[in-house]
Amino acid sequence: MKSNDTHPYLKGSRKEISNEKMNLIEGQIPKDIDGFAYVVCQMGNVNSEGLPFKKNNPDGTHNPDFQSPIMNGDGFVYKFDFSKSEQVKITSRLMKTPCYFADEATGTLGEAAKDPNFKNFHFSNMGISRLSMKLGARNFLNTAFLPVYFEADDNPSLLVTDDVARPFKLDPKTVELGTPIGKNSDWTSSMPPKLKFPFALTETTAHPCWDPLTKEFFSFNYSKSTNTELHKSYISKFLFSKNPEIAKELKAIAEHYEDHQSEEKAIKAIHALLNKQMHSVNPILRFFQKIWSGLKKIIGWIMDFGSSILGFSTPDRVYLMRSVDGVHMQKWRLKDQKGKDIVINQCMHQTALSQNHIIFVDASFKFALELFFNNPFPKEPWLDEFIRKISAKTMLPFTNLWYIKRSEIDNNKDTVTAYQLNEPLPYECIHFTADYNDSDGIKLYTIHNNSVCMAEWLRPYDISYYSQKTIEDYLISYFAICPLSVGRTGQFVIDPNTNTFASKIILREPGNLPGVKDLPSKGIDTSIGPNTWGLGLLAYKNHGSPTKVVGKINTLYYISLGAIPETLSQFVFDLYENYPWREMPTEDMLAYIKETIPQCLFSVSAETMTIKDSFVFNKNEHLSSIQYINSNDDEGEEDNGYVLVSVKTGDTLDLSGKFRSEIWLFKANALSDGPVCKLAHPKLIFVYTLHSCWLKHDSKVVSGHKIDIKEDYTSYINELFKEDTSKKEKMLSFFSTYVFPNYD
Repeated sequence: MKSNDTHPYLKGSRKEISNEKMNLIEGQIPKDIDGFAYVVCQMGNVNSEGLPFKKNNPDGTHNPDFQSPIMNGDGFVYKFDFSKSEQVKITSRLMKTPCYFADEATGTLGEAAKDPNFKNFHFSNMGISRLSMKLGARNFLNTAFLPVYFEADDNPSLLVTDDVARPFKLDPKTVELGTPIGKNSDWTSSMPPKLKFPFALTETTAHPCWDPLTKEFFSFNYSKSTNTELHKSYISKFLFSKNPEIAKELKAIAEHYEDHQSEEKAIKAIHALLNKQMHSVNPILRFFQKIWSGLKKIIGWIMDFGSSILGFSTPDRVYLMRSVDGVHMQKWRLKDQKGKDIVINQCMHQTALSQNHIIFVDASFKFALELFFNNPFPKEPWLDEFIRKISAKTMLPFTNLWYIKRSEIDNNKDTVTAYQLNEPLPYECIHFTADYNDSDGIKLYTIHNNSVCMAEWLRPYDISYYSQKTIEDYLISYFAICPLSVGRTGQFVIDPNTNTFASKIILREPGNLPGVKDLPSKGIDTSIGPNTWGLGLLAYKNHGSPTKVVGKINTLYYISLGAIPETLSQFVFDLYENYPWREMPTEDMLAYIKETIPQCLFSVSAETMTIKDSFVFNKNEHLSSIQYINSNDDEGEEDNGYVLVSVKTGDTLDLSGKFRSEIWLFKANALSDGPVCKLAHPKLIFVYTLHSCWLKHDSKVVSGHKIDIKEDYTSYINELFKEDTSKKEKMLSFFSTYVFPNYD
């Protein structure tokens, strides 16, 4: 590799690229592709100049964003143009939402940061979130896409999404953001009514649904009475404020914990400390005292917001959202077959749609207090470690599932039934899809991220499981995703008449492993073959098409992320040491992980759930995204297209070396032949890409319906602060100066 093409593993660049030709590293660019691939990733914030988050600011002071997880960052979209014969061009753009401009204005170099009228308007990283105590929560739009084709639009467009924000349209031609989907007032905030912010946190799904036949958009919006990430974020901001007295007393609690080793006693001591502190702070913060009175479940960190009459509580609510134009939203409150409100304990990351049903789950992406602080005590890392230890929890080892009968969605009613399955999906599950044809039952295809939570990241005080030394600096902020159980994928058929599974097929493949006793002499290499260690994402032909439904999926394509021993911390091992679904002896699994499990790409028959073909990567090659690309001759039942994957290729077997960010293409029906081409660009520098999509055309979209940003936020702010004229005027002044001019 050329040195000017390489970078550290955790290096990411926010520099935008405009229609530049990519370099062909190996192979030949196929001539039978005509279309556009889009890939999204997270790419730091307005203060960071990309990734990683640096330890110190330019003036040498401590950077409070240091060791934030890489998933906390602005959305950054790459567009790969395959429309020109034998060349590929790349364009990239930051996702500049209204709150992006507010963040930029109040950032380190922002104009508003110098204005005393807008003191404390700035945003700060709080673990996996970024918050302002005056403005609210950031909408990063950094997770996924949904191709759509609304009746009022002249061409298909893309929605770019996030788990905690309303989606926005993305123009396929320019890769610029357009109108949001729905007005601010259409979406229910997750925040207690007494906490009023113009940028509310909106809990939704990163994978809403589009029906190309009925031209309907479906999404979800929900709130939780306990364990909400926003409440915990704000609590942690107060808990870890720059108050030396709090730090001193927390140290004493931690020291006593070392003696008695009782988490219950430590929780009670922190509870008492918070009670004392809440009596000494100003009145607007005193309600947080009630939050901490419920420290009894999930290691004592459940929040109780007291009386809803006082506006300090958020109820358990889940709403179904529907739109046919992207502007006007319909909304139904969901209740289960017993008439009770739906409770989401984790998140609603994934949803799916069939001809007659809409399916959603309580997805396996945990939310715990440990995920909402970085390093509040940078000079006392052991204290940060203590707080994380007593507040941590594992993911739920199963997945609750519901489905809605589309025939029961009634425009004249404000509720609809969501039927909870009589038994949950076995194992954790964060991603799944479904056949559109459901005449013989709802057929789901699932990915089970066994013992792997993408919300965990490596921190400076983490201890490597294998070396028993502090992790290396080049790993700080990266995902702590080394699996402690072999992953699985499944096919589940639901009988909506009996509300049960009609059939189940589970695929678990550890690969062609040598005996543990033979590891010293044989090791593990590409001969391991296809395996399901650390299953990542999936793809299939016409997945996400804005104009075609997939009645029956023929072949599924998966990436397996293997197991990287460097990323296994003692903390994560302790969390999942007694994991219930591990079928391999723990000591054997640890021996295999120590050798590194290579990553792989493989295809599976959707009918039988058996592996058809595969390609195993070298240990210095790391995958993240996968996308099926249609060829010009790909209309038949069999797949005749290509599979695109994003790859980081290194010059060392561990993550300490130099890497190049690349795009590889495989022939879908010949994965084992290896990549047909590899592409790179000096400015293509990502850490970890996420979801992707494919469009046949990138025509600029002219929409008959759009939301005016200035009118939307002006109306929302006027309603939000109608009883506080001073605050309303200050907010409107800020928006008029720093946000609205970007939409003239």
